[in-house]
Amino acid sequence: MRAAILDANGPSTLTVAAGTATLVTVMRTLREVGALSLTEARAMAEELCTRGLEGTRVEMEVLATALRAAGAIVSIRSSSAV
Repeated sequence: MRAAILDANGPSTLTVAAGTATLVTVMRTLREVGALSLTEARAMAEELCTRGLEGTRVEMEVLATALRAAGAIVSIRSSSAV
C-alpha cells in the first residue's frame, strides 16, 4: 500500500530548521511517534536533521505535528510523481 501511494504521489520530504530542535528532542519525538529502538531513532534523527526524511505525505504530517509540539520548526516539501 505504501509503495503504491509513493508511486502515485511521489515522496514528501520533512526537514527541521537548523537550531530549532536538539538531536535528543528529535530522537525522543520519533520514539514517541513510532516504535523505534534508540539506535533506529538516532539514525532517523540524524537523517532528518541533515538532509531530511522522505515518506508519504501523511507520514510526514504525523511526524511534523509531533515535532512542532516539541518546539521544532519543520517544513514539508512534496515532489509529484511524473
